[in-house]
Amino acid sequence: MSYYFMAAMTPHDADVYREYQQKTAAIVAQHNCTPLSANAEFKIVAGDTQPNVIVLLEFPSEADFDNWWNSDEYAVVKRLRENSAETVIGVGFGGEVKIPGIG
Repeated sequence: MSYYFMAAMTPHDADVYREYQQKTAAIVAQHNCTPLSANAEFKIVAGDTQPNVIVLLEFPSEADFDNWWNSDEYAVVKRLRENSAETVIGVGFGGEVKIPGIG
């Protein structure tokens, strides 16, 4: 069952954020992950956050996500993101539909 990672980011240090993007792309390529969208055009239709970057990654399982998220390589890169962008991250989204009347 797929497991998804979604990040909405507002970079405030372009140089450090660019370094984060480059290093993250190389690390993602080494893990069992499919990038579905990154920096695609989007609009916020509800909520207070106004990110200008949205990233959506698909992992085959939560374990595959955990292997990437907790990897030594990504631990170093996370700090670049934390120092260069305001970020909201969500994970999960897989599994059965749990809304009555849908699915």
